Amino acid sequence: MLKPILKKAQNYGIQIVYTPIDGNKKGETLYYNYNPEQYFYPASTVKLPAVLLALEKLKAIEISKDADYSSHSNLENYTSVHQESFSSYIKKILLVSDNDAFNRLHDFLGQDYFNQKMAVKGYINTKISHRLSIPLSPLENAYTPEISLRNNYIQPAQYAKKTFLETEPILIGKAYYKGQDLINEPMNFVNKNKFDLQDQHNMLLSLFYPDSPSPTFDLRAEDLLFVKDYMSRMPRNAWYEESSYPDNTGKFFLFGDLKGRIPEDIKIYNKIGGAYGFLIDNAFIEDNENNIKFFLSAVIYTNANDILNDDLYEYNSIGLPFLGELGRYMSN
Repeated sequence: MLKPILKKAQNYGIQIVYTPIDGNKKGETLYYNYNPEQYFYPASTVKLPAVLLALEKLKAIEISKDADYSSHSNLENYTSVHQESFSSYIKKILLVSDNDAFNRLHDFLGQDYFNQKMAVKGYINTKISHRLSIPLSPLENAYTPEISLRNNYIQPAQYAKKTFLETEPILIGKAYYKGQDLINEPMNFVNKNKFDLQDQHNMLLSLFYPDSPSPTFDLRAEDLLFVKDYMSRMPRNAWYEESSYPDNTGKFFLFGDLKGRIPEDIKIYNKIGGAYGFLIDNAFIEDNENNIKFFLSAVIYTNANDILNDDLYEYNSIGLPFLGELGRYMSN
């Protein structure tokens, strides 16, 4: 699977970034077909920076991640929420990649803060412009509702002062479905999120090697441990049914195409994404039995008919087997 797919890397939009670890020393980062100008839809991978920036902001305003979170939305298609904690949202994001949980952190940050913080930290090929799985206009996505935390912190409703949309069209595919209608032209991703693969890789590096050149996040020590813990957990280690969320649900490298439980001596700290035919994984992998550690980030596009939103992507036949085998190859 690996070599035949890599021979068609351009067709599959494959990009790979790899950093080996020897003992506790970072090796040289290697690249395969990486191109910061080649757009891919980042899907749920944008949830990791939302988690880290939310925890950083909570530290700055001296509020715990266990604080109750309530919001008061004025948008017709976007509901208010009442008293759920940040820690609950973060667990849902890291365990089962919950979209609504991301949207609530997005609201707490706001687009101006979110994007400006990312840029200041050096993640210059990343732009966050919309919530996930909710059909909102760019103007509606620029709005954040009033948020209250345990009645002692009020963040007023606001609109982003800047726009974080791309200026040039980003065209993918030959056609796409809009509801039941087939639109016979490429889909324009100009209003969609962007999260470059190198930025993803550097962000994960910064969590484990804060003295590396990768930009870091100012987190409480216990919050960093909390993030690492839930990044590496299986849903069955929390409150989710294993039958609905098997181990490989969120672990594409090594196990994406395999059934059964992941061995306890293998730790995978990662964030995956998948939508519009794109599959992405960004992981720090520790095989304690064989003393192997490395960082690996990769994306593949599996959409043979070049039609988006028809749900006929080759995730199971090509995408997951490729990422699974790529992880296994790097582990040898």
